[in-house]
Amino acid sequence: MFKLYLDPGHGRMDPGAIGNGMQEKEITLNISHSIRNLLENHYEDLQIKMSRTADITRSLKERTDDANAFGTGAKGWICGRSGSQCGVNSETNQINQHGL
Repeated sequence: MFKLYLDPGHGRMDPGAIGNGMQEKEITLNISHSIRNLLENHYEDLQIKMSRTADITRSLKERTDDANAFGTGAKGWICGRSGSQCGVNSETNQINQHGL
């Protein structure tokens, strides 16, 4: 079984980018729910866990520890970029032994 960890960006006190009455934290959460539902309906050997399923804030360390405890095979960070550049972005975050 393949395990995927979805991490919707922002949450609770951190709304992310705000425009046209919409907050990035809501958009990323909705997109993550849609991705999870789509994948779960199409793949039997896939287990998906999300870092948040509601409007909460979790630190990078909490999310990383959670993904590692889940035994994830891949992690998808869902985030909208509000800058002038559009396109596909990929980032990797790691926590060292000092939690940084």
